[in-house]
Amino acid sequence: MNNNNSTVQALVVANIVDEILRKYGDAYDVGYDDLTNLSNMPITHSINALEREIPSNSLGDNDGNELILVNIGDYQSAQTLSEEAIKIFEENLKPPAQDENHNTNHSIVSISKVENGLVELNNLLNTKASPQDLMRIVHTQIHPSLQLAYDLES
Repeated sequence: MNNNNSTVQALVVANIVDEILRKYGDAYDVGYDDLTNLSNMPITHSINALEREIPSNSLGDNDGNELILVNIGDYQSAQTLSEEAIKIFEENLKPPAQDENHNTNHSIVSISKVENGLVELNNLLNTKASPQDLMRIVHTQIHPSLQLAYDLES
């Protein structure tokens, strides 16, 4: 199998992003591993529906609940994985500027959404945002855009 295949690399990024959510959840002792699997959450949900599905009392949302970092190693692993996902995207998935003319506008938009989502995810990690914010960017931007841009099965 060719490891430079964009579909394989897109799956690698999707799996790394799932692992980021797991590690971040473990870092804050937030139990939501079952929501890291995209197949458990239909893409067609609106953001408001997504928020209702996530048990807000376990995420330290805006109700005055503050998340407490319980495992620095898992937090640092999530940060490292985020940097690795960006690196894989930049090296293996982002088309060179001269190739953009060969892609459809639809795939260019999706690729751009993946890139923006990975950067936003990294920023959210570094600012210790709520797990709900990380899940929202993963499940409404990164995963759906990876699926569209690289023809991944849902």
